[in-house]
Amino acid sequence: MGEVIPVQAFELQKFGRLIDFEPSVMIPRIQWDSRKVEPGDWFLCLQGENHDAHDFLKDVFAAGATGAIYQKVKSEREWPGLQVDDTNRFLLDFASWYRELLGVLTIAITGSNGKTSLKELVTFLLQQILGAEQVTATRGNLNNHFGVSYTLLGLEPKNSIAVIEMGMNHRGEISPLSRATAPVFTAISSISTAHIENLGSIEEIAREKVSIIDGQKQGGCLCFLKNIHQKSIIQEYARKKNIPVVEISTDLVSKSKSNSSQVIYEQRDYIFPWPGEHQLQNLNLATGLIRNILTYLNIPLEKIHSAFEKLQLLNSIAGRMHLHPNAQYLIFDDSYNANEGSVKAALQYISDLAQQKNESAYLALGEIAELGEFSGEIHVSLVDYMLEKNISGLLFCGNEELQNAVETAFRKKTNRWLYTCSKNDASVEKGARALAKEMKPGNILLVKGSRSARMERVLDLADFRKLT
Repeated sequence: MGEVIPVQAFELQKFGRLIDFEPSVMIPRIQWDSRKVEPGDWFLCLQGENHDAHDFLKDVFAAGATGAIYQKVKSEREWPGLQVDDTNRFLLDFASWYRELLGVLTIAITGSNGKTSLKELVTFLLQQILGAEQVTATRGNLNNHFGVSYTLLGLEPKNSIAVIEMGMNHRGEISPLSRATAPVFTAISSISTAHIENLGSIEEIAREKVSIIDGQKQGGCLCFLKNIHQKSIIQEYARKKNIPVVEISTDLVSKSKSNSSQVIYEQRDYIFPWPGEHQLQNLNLATGLIRNILTYLNIPLEKIHSAFEKLQLLNSIAGRMHLHPNAQYLIFDDSYNANEGSVKAALQYISDLAQQKNESAYLALGEIAELGEFSGEIHVSLVDYMLEKNISGLLFCGNEELQNAVETAFRKKTNRWLYTCSKNDASVEKGARALAKEMKPGNILLVKGSRSARMERVLDLADFRKLT
């Protein structure tokens, strides 16, 4: 997305100072991709870590832009348009105004891991109950300041509910997103050590996550699983904010298969195509959240059964426990991202599956990012966990210090297969070849790692792409 809906100039006055424009003028389009500016557009000067769109002001006016939204301190002159204190903040504020204009009910979701899966489940089930056009959601994992703004600005009059995913890297990032979206319902999927480098402790992570209720409206509730970590911190903060909490029981029963589960909800059987205990818990939380939403909307809870009948149509999410097509091995591509909690959840699943099938299971793990001083300790704890779960071998791709820590911890306890390497392409390819040579037909492989590790490269190896 690179543009904003038409708006009259007077609607922008609340956000800054109009220059050389009458309030009654209609602005046909606000564009923030300088390459797509057309005559009559206004241009929004967004700023990122590696770019500043103020650098393109002259270019966009030469391309026919009639106005710009910019920061005075960033510009050598006054351009026609709107001067604001912070263009990035303007984007979120304007998106919030637009959401309020449409009156869409919002549901906000965050968590250390599982939030994208939870968002997809909640969206899918609500769409089955209310209709696909009525329910929209964050695309992919566009869950930061920009992504939340884009989602809100993409709302349409036909939408009645928006499911918004919220992520963070640093302290203080979720609260503004909550205030902009003003959710009626909120949910926290999990609390774990993701981003501990920036927040310092799991307690501070919990405090940041629970700030998702800072903008919450009365009438709804905050939902989380009964077994969530740091529950007392979440409960106390919600009490101070006068937001009711609902602890969701993990009472869905599952019998897992290689690529799906049979779940029992209220004594009826359904097929759930996402494998793993962690996905079952996401479904538990999604179901509990939806029960509360339907009660709020005066919709019979029996409708959940009709939605569950469609669960088998649920698409897998690329890079998230996706069953990778292969004729020789059973490969689970969970390479999109990783933290301590999500690695352990995925390991639990393939360990159980290996036991059921009487097969060996292997792990290809990429370095987990943003752990700071806790990095060595957490990676060693994952080695201990994988050995406890009887994983037969490990390919680890990371920096030299972590390679040494992993190898030392591994060799102290076992002589199972181990290969460590750096994250450059040649090293990863060499490691993948060694792994393929070690594995036998029928073996199980889990591929996991932080996005920066790009562990999907392991699956580029020809042996892991064989379909016959």
